[in-house]
Amino acid sequence: MLMLVGIAVVAGLMGKSLPTSFIPEEDQGYAFLQIQLPDAASLQRTDAVMRKIDALLAHTHGVKSFSGISGFSLLSNTSASYTGFYFLQLEPWEERRTAELSADGLVQTLNKKMRSEIPEAIAFAFGPPAIPGLGTAGGFTLMLQDRSGGTVQQLSETMDKLALAARKRPELASLVTTFRPTVPQLFVNVDQDRVLKQGLQFGEVYQTLQAFLGGAYVNQFNRFGRQWKVYLQAEPEYRTNIDKINSFSTFETPRER
Repeated sequence: MLMLVGIAVVAGLMGKSLPTSFIPEEDQGYAFLQIQLPDAASLQRTDAVMRKIDALLAHTHGVKSFSGISGFSLLSNTSASYTGFYFLQLEPWEERRTAELSADGLVQTLNKKMRSEIPEAIAFAFGPPAIPGLGTAGGFTLMLQDRSGGTVQQLSETMDKLALAARKRPELASLVTTFRPTVPQLFVNVDQDRVLKQGLQFGEVYQTLQAFLGGAYVNQFNRFGRQWKVYLQAEPEYRTNIDKINSFSTFETPRER
């Protein structure tokens, strides 16, 4: 009985000294880094910011290696020219004994440096989820859905109110949203009569716009012992100006050939 009481007392003291959380984060030896540029920023601007982050990471003690992807967002799992993503591999645990070199310490250090040295973009580092497969980042994920059929502006206003209320909660250390309602968009009206007179299908017109503006997957081929994917897309100089869209022409599909 004395041993049982002693174990209970020790367990209670240890429980009070350990940090508490819904799912406590751990130092798993790696971290992520997300980059967000202004809406509709070009891929060239994103790449220039990532080169600055490359230099910053290369001189950060505790970061063993890193790799970045321009035009991809891990948080939203989408491709956009104004986003970027990094995977950071940290030094072994035995070489990071101090609190500053822990995963949480390195994340805070990087976030502080990027806020002061990279004003042209929002860049922040974060840790992986404590349980693999439970989200893409530490903490938890909240999704907001509009079931009333309202406008994007109404959804944006509701999200702002929710974010403002959530930031007042002492339990939440930070809050980041991937919703970008102000990204410029271009709407194209297809001349239906002209398409029918030329004997084309509407799907061909939309396929042409998708291929030249966004890209279209063609096929795969094997070379040098690897498998390569082929994508069709117009050169950047033909996609930076709205007037260039008029120069696109519908191409024949393989079945028509």
